[in-house]
Amino acid sequence: MCKNGEENYCRNGMTGTYNARFTHEHSPGYSAEGKDHCEPTYGGYSRDIVCDADYTLKLDKSMPLDKTAPLLCAGITVYSPMMYYGVKKGMKIAVAGLGGLGSMAVKFGVAMGCHVTVISRGTKKKDDAMSILGAHAFVDSTDAESFGAAKSTFTHIVDTIAAKHDLHQMMDMLDINGKLIMVGLCPEPLPLQGFSYIVQRKQLVGSLIGGIKETQEMLDFCAEKKIYCETEIVKPEQINEAYDRAVASDVKYRFSIDCSQL
Repeated sequence: MCKNGEENYCRNGMTGTYNARFTHEHSPGYSAEGKDHCEPTYGGYSRDIVCDADYTLKLDKSMPLDKTAPLLCAGITVYSPMMYYGVKKGMKIAVAGLGGLGSMAVKFGVAMGCHVTVISRGTKKKDDAMSILGAHAFVDSTDAESFGAAKSTFTHIVDTIAAKHDLHQMMDMLDINGKLIMVGLCPEPLPLQGFSYIVQRKQLVGSLIGGIKETQEMLDFCAEKKIYCETEIVKPEQINEAYDRAVASDVKYRFSIDCSQL
């Protein structure tokens, strides 16, 4: 997998930039006593990072760092499956959930030349979806008429919802051969009826994050199309407050920390 540019699917397991453990002997935080004794990885909170040149990425000088940083997580997490599962110009696609992942999926879909619909509970996020992110349509999943009008409509739905929701409803909105792409991590099992996908040959698929090669392609695409994440900059002393706000979904759509003030 690593030789194919898909390090993220390494069969031996990857070491995440954050919230993982140093499990390789060459890492300063490695311990021979076992994984639980290895130091954790801290990502952007690290004091310093040493990186193999094969795992570095190039940024165009025009790219604003505060809006580019989230592309390396939220951006590539939706860009990778959209490319892999065949999202192309002229298709009618939908994005379920409008957090950090969903906002980038909308922007990518629009930039790729697709007709993009946002699916969300209620209409609270409709104005942002249409005016800020550029979506072409909006479906309120709690409104029977709105949901009904979207049945058998989309070639792909990028599902970014990280809470319990109705997969059967999502499948209903897919056209024949449609794909429901799961990137949101729900903490509990989600039931799905066989008729939801068997009758019209629909697919439920998943995706993690992208490899280095694909991440570079995404960054180049973003630089060309001027696509960036909507962010709010916070100072280091505001990190705890920003964390609490993120947990409460009180952010549009990502926080970036001003590291110049560390």
